Amino acid sequence: MQGKCIDPNGSANLKVEGIYYLFPHGGSAYEVSNFPRLGSHFGIYQKSRFEIMSTNELSTEPKKPNKLPLLEAGKVYEAELIWRKKGYSTQLGKYFITSTKGCYVNEQDCYFYSDIELKDAIGRFPLHWFTNIREYNSEEIKEEIKELPREQWQQVDLFNL
Repeated sequence: MQGKCIDPNGSANLKVEGIYYLFPHGGSAYEVSNFPRLGSHFGIYQKSRFEIMSTNELSTEPKKPNKLPLLEAGKVYEAELIWRKKGYSTQLGKYFITSTKGCYVNEQDCYFYSDIELKDAIGRFPLHWFTNIREYNSEEIKEEIKELPREQWQQVDLFNL
């Protein structure tokens, strides 16, 4: 994708109104390049410094499928926002989404949030603007953080191996 620099913030590499190729780097940054090749980036900068001009993958709104996935009320899903209308400031990327069932009769939209606690609401977009929709399972995350019981801890001594 390409973007225009709106805030160089003291960087010698970025120029105001300069057009660069942007490659996602984590949740809040881009690898920035003068060429359409990831390996030629000259730095990593915050997403807030750029205004997206075009995405090579999707420059027009994705076609609405005949059958949208049904989101169950009360469940949280993880999904990737792949498109938004011109003028919307929301960044493309991964979000947590919930059903609008119960609030609206329209099952073609979803609420989306930046946090799993669903406290930081961002808005309501059509469901077909999202891909890779899967149910978020908080148990999977808890298992990843699991650590050994204290009885199984061992002291590591780097000098006496």
